[in-house]
Amino acid sequence: MRKVTVERIDPSRFASLKGFDDGWRERFARNPHLAKYVAGLLERSLPPPELVEKLSRDMAAIKKPNLLYPVGDPVYIHLYVDPETKGLRYHPVEPRLKKDRERILADVEKILAANIDEMDVPEDSSAREQVLYKLIDKLFPLNSLIKTPSGLELKIDRELYSCLKYELYCEKIGVSLLEPMIRDPFIEDIHCSGVGPIFLHHKIFGHMESSISFQTFEELDGFVMKLSEYVGKPVSHRSPIVDAKLPDGSRINIVFGEDISQRGSNFTIRKFATKPLSIIELIKFGTLSSVLAAYLWLLLEERMSIWICGETASGKTTTLSAITAFIPPSAKIVSIEEVPEVHVPHENWIREVVRETGNAASEEAGAVSMFQLLKAALRQRPTYI
Repeated sequence: MRKVTVERIDPSRFASLKGFDDGWRERFARNPHLAKYVAGLLERSLPPPELVEKLSRDMAAIKKPNLLYPVGDPVYIHLYVDPETKGLRYHPVEPRLKKDRERILADVEKILAANIDEMDVPEDSSAREQVLYKLIDKLFPLNSLIKTPSGLELKIDRELYSCLKYELYCEKIGVSLLEPMIRDPFIEDIHCSGVGPIFLHHKIFGHMESSISFQTFEELDGFVMKLSEYVGKPVSHRSPIVDAKLPDGSRINIVFGEDISQRGSNFTIRKFATKPLSIIELIKFGTLSSVLAAYLWLLLEERMSIWICGETASGKTTTLSAITAFIPPSAKIVSIEEVPEVHVPHENWIREVVRETGNAASEEAGAVSMFQLLKAALRQRPTYI
């Protein structure tokens, strides 16, 4: 039998880091994987990161950022300039299993499967999360010694417990290896162009490469199929293109297979903004002038039609959501979208979304098109569509 154990690191070791305070002391104590990662940087004489509680837009002026920031325990992001490529690199710091990972997870899966049959698994993700954590607490309690089906002997200390909890959450409820990027509110887009690294667009620092990559076509295809099943629209060689949304509202496009994507399957995720930008913020960022904003206000008050046009990722939806604040609060609004993205602050708002059945888009298959929704909206006596 082999024992899997981990060592602990004193948080005081990082007291010299810029930004270190009692809050970060608690974070290092609470997250052994974080302490181990930073200790590894110091041992290799790499530039120590600045510890940041929260990013701000004025940080865009930093020429060579080297920042470590939280995106919700137990996940942290190390953002730095890669010494080889000279480009920005995005490295998630997570409580992942390292040694015997596949073997441990396979054993844990068997233990869970033997116990999950006795329970009713809810559909709601937050309720499933609670069920999962209760199972983990029951089957892998802290400071216990667990013998796995393959013969491993696991001493469940705090770090191993955190790793198991996070790994199982990502695989059973979250978005697997994309979980840190989905959690990070500063990530706008997630791009996988094929075999190789995943690229990101950061709200403050722009385009960057992540440390997460796919090494083979088989690995990438397996993940893409899993991702498509997660959003409820499985891809196949017969139906290789999928447009869908993640549970948090983010928009995802998937193209499956080497026959139509030469570098292998690819996917793009457009993150859903939980807090839309206001018109004041758009003026501040230079998206439009105060004069143009006032003109749009007058147009909407007079119920004029407006087109908002622009290239991809130019801020069309953001601008549309912002200017809806100019619509009188007594108005009835109907929005029609392929994927729900627009935010409207009004109470009397009907939000309609096109429906596809699987990968089919025909009325015979039960699909509801945008034109059908438009005809229905005209019968609902809206003030604005």
